[in-house]
Amino acid sequence: MNVNKYLYILLSPAIILCCSHAGAQTKDLGNEQIDVIKPYQPTLSDSYKISSLPEKDTATAAPPHFEYPISSTKVSTTVETTPLKPVKIKDETISKLYRTLVKAGFGNNDAPYGEVFVNSLRSREYSWGTHYRHLSSSGGIRGAGNSSYSDNEINLYGKRFFDNKSTLSGGINYTRNVLHYYGFDDLKSTADEIDTRQNIQVPEIFLRHQSNILDSARLRYDFRVNYYNLSDFYGKQEDGLSMNLVTGKFINTEFFGADVSWDYAYDQLLIQNNKNLLSLVPHVSASGDKWKVLTGINFSVQSDKEASLYHFFPKATFSYNIAEEFLIGYLYLDGNIRKNTLRSLLGENPFLGTQSLVTIQNTNNRFEGGGGLKGTLSNNTSFDVSGKYNEVSLLPLFVPDVSSSLQNKYLVIYDDAVIWGIHAELSHQQTEKIRISARGDYHHYTLSHELKAWHKPALQITLSGNYSIADKLVARADIYGVSSRYTRIMTPAAEAKKINGFVDVNAGLEYNYTRIMSFFLNFNNIAGLKYYTWENYPVQRFQVMGGLSYAF
Repeated sequence: MNVNKYLYILLSPAIILCCSHAGAQTKDLGNEQIDVIKPYQPTLSDSYKISSLPEKDTATAAPPHFEYPISSTKVSTTVETTPLKPVKIKDETISKLYRTLVKAGFGNNDAPYGEVFVNSLRSREYSWGTHYRHLSSSGGIRGAGNSSYSDNEINLYGKRFFDNKSTLSGGINYTRNVLHYYGFDDLKSTADEIDTRQNIQVPEIFLRHQSNILDSARLRYDFRVNYYNLSDFYGKQEDGLSMNLVTGKFINTEFFGADVSWDYAYDQLLIQNNKNLLSLVPHVSASGDKWKVLTGINFSVQSDKEASLYHFFPKATFSYNIAEEFLIGYLYLDGNIRKNTLRSLLGENPFLGTQSLVTIQNTNNRFEGGGGLKGTLSNNTSFDVSGKYNEVSLLPLFVPDVSSSLQNKYLVIYDDAVIWGIHAELSHQQTEKIRISARGDYHHYTLSHELKAWHKPALQITLSGNYSIADKLVARADIYGVSSRYTRIMTPAAEAKKINGFVDVNAGLEYNYTRIMSFFLNFNNIAGLKYYTWENYPVQRFQVMGGLSYAF
């Protein structure tokens, strides 16, 4: 179709109208009425357009089904292992052991010193050794009686190992200590040396058998037997026999154990009460990721010819890891009967007068409870701070014996006490060169009958340190401080006399000349202070001792 054809179609209606109009003007149309029935309303047809948003296909499709048949076939293979060679550390050497070590020295106040060690070398089956030590001095304390002394000690011991399952050990010890009751003014008394001499000797034998199995499901045990005989210059003798068994095993995650002990001490020349002491302590312990707990009970029986006494004490400990290993809190409850013997009393106060009768009674720790915090301040520094409360019956105290002619001996008395205590400890180690430790203990005593806790200080502080220079020179220093104490005097009634406190400073040097030879120089009471450990018993002032040690 061309353009002329389109024009003809579009213009045809207009041409027809024009022709009709021209013809009509020549003819009279007359009057004609036209009625409009309703107004004209234009309409638009609905339109549909394709949506720009995609739509899902609603047609259902069946997924295809596939089958893969697999037939398994065993393939035989051979595994060949190649042994690994052990790792070798270059220049790995075992340090040489020497069988014998000898130490010898001499100090002021005519003080010879000697010590000898003889031991076995490395062995998987046994070990044995001997030890001898001697230290004596002429004393040289002005204004006091003869203060010379002599201490001697001999030890023989051995161990036998049984295939890492158990260890049998035993030995014989012998100590002989000679001293004098020098607590009097030598200018006012002409006491003969024989009247002030004391000689205490103790032979002792012990035996021990303990398990070494690390399997937690197996029974653990540690059994000990000990016997000694004490005798002194005045004919006093004491026989002591003790047995102790510690055993237990794990059942699931809990450890069930028991401690059984029996102590016996007797001498017919002493007033010895409650010679037998039997204790049974069953307990169970458990632990978690951050906590540990132990609970038990202490059942003790004291007996002698006259009567038997039965005691029950609680036993419990609890610890909780507050902050990893940096801070651990702990609590404890305890109680026990402490066996007092002539040997233990002389060990605490060697100036106890044994010429007269000595009353020996056991101490009853009726209740003890406390707790504290321990942990680390850094990789090199650790601490421990705790407090305790203790109720004690028959606490032994030492007072001057006013019945002795020189009043230079002590007798033991007993009293009930309530004790509050605080303990603090701090230690620091910077590699192997520097070691520093500090410790302090404070006790407050409330007695039932006595005025004071005689000769017991309220505060004790110890500070010590070691410093090593190139493994050749080792320097040591110790500071020991004690607060004031009190002693009982009779004028004629009992009164308290104050004994001043003191600070004792000691130091030492050791030079390692070779691996087998070294030299030492020790200084005690560097300030040369005059102080008293017991009333009327001053200590030696400035002391110095030098010597050497040699191994071969």
